Amino acid sequence: MIALNTRSHYSFMWGTASVQALCRHARARGFLSVALTDTDNLCGMWPFIRACKNEGLTPIIGAEITDPVTCHRAVCLVKNREGYSNLTQMITRRHRDKTFSLKNDLLQFSKGLVVVTRNADLLVHWHDAGIDLAVNLARSPLSRPHDLSRPAKRCGIPLVATPGSFFSIPEDIKIHQMLRAIDKNSCLSRLSPMEMAPKSAFLAPVEYYKNRFAVMPEAIKNSHALAEKLSFSGPDFGIVMPPLKENKGVPPDRLLYEKTIQGARKRYGKSLSGPVLNRIDH
Repeated sequence: MIALNTRSHYSFMWGTASVQALCRHARARGFLSVALTDTDNLCGMWPFIRACKNEGLTPIIGAEITDPVTCHRAVCLVKNREGYSNLTQMITRRHRDKTFSLKNDLLQFSKGLVVVTRNADLLVHWHDAGIDLAVNLARSPLSRPHDLSRPAKRCGIPLVATPGSFFSIPEDIKIHQMLRAIDKNSCLSRLSPMEMAPKSAFLAPVEYYKNRFAVMPEAIKNSHALAEKLSFSGPDFGIVMPPLKENKGVPPDRLLYEKTIQGARKRYGKSLSGPVLNRIDH
């Protein structure tokens, strides 16, 4: 069993826990593989990889990509190094190109990825283009006549059990809701259901999901098959500093450190305190 769609606190104030806490919780709940799919970024990837190693989990690298105009979204999971390169390029395009369209631009970056979505229109469009797809069932099975079941069956797209979690335990829903209110500059009473995760979006034990999907056992089987496709467990070349456009006469990492100090002095004053300097050094 794998836990997919797990959000961390890097995911634009949706997740409530650190990746270390998420991985400890997943291991305690009986999971062997975990995917961290922050929204439109890979910011938590390196801490996630380290946490998975510490807990004896297999990391699955991916991200949820959203469309800036429509409500379209899809989870992109990395199969190999080519897929990682394509995912990073697509995330860059998503942030820099005002005309970015998930439906159309994903076609260019789909090699080496498994794309998981709940949008029937996207499923058919991407299936016709030969993209490796799966239907995202999240935490609940679908009825046979559901809008997603028909195109999935017709196109031969597997249904996968993907328990998405935004918090570790049910009680953390209150923290999640508070984060969403802060993010929206609103109050709890004004949040719509679309602006926060449901109460069921916690990471339950493996047996809970096996029982929940007992009426659709193929979803559990397909989730295992999906995990076997995803052999990429992180870059083997470490963290890469972006190239400098100008020769400043100092290494990129040193220049970044000096710029950080300059920015900190503007924010906190010329005499930086010990805690600020310690955090920068960290």
